[in-house]
Amino acid sequence: LSFKELAPYSYTTKLPMHIMASFEFQPHPKHAFAVTYQGSMWSNNLYNNYGINYIGRYARRFNLLLGYSRIAGMLNNVAVGLSAGVGPFQLYMLCDNVYGAIKVTELSSTSLRFGLNIAIFDKINKPEKPSKKTEN
Repeated sequence: LSFKELAPYSYTTKLPMHIMASFEFQPHPKHAFAVTYQGSMWSNNLYNNYGINYIGRYARRFNLLLGYSRIAGMLNNVAVGLSAGVGPFQLYMLCDNVYGAIKVTELSSTSLRFGLNIAIFDKINKPEKPSKKTEN
């Protein structure tokens, strides 16, 4: 292949820098709260994204996620996610902007993801039962 660069159409740009931090507080084994921060540097401007989430682990194989995020100081998103396991399969669905998915005419952006994971090595660790020993 022979490439020829055209001078008036060429440009260079820096890769964006991302800063991410999160903290999770778990007051109960089935309930957790998380706080997240993401900073993205684009064209020498820092855009800050903040989020707060609730994670409910209602059964070993069923989880619920509720979240709110403030993106770049002007966009508000409400997220909902579900995951359920059936045998070695985990089904999941996540929407990062529920309001946008419901009010399509006012939609600026949303992401709806759904899928299937296969967990073939997901063992349940059961507590061992005490053995019955008799002394003679």
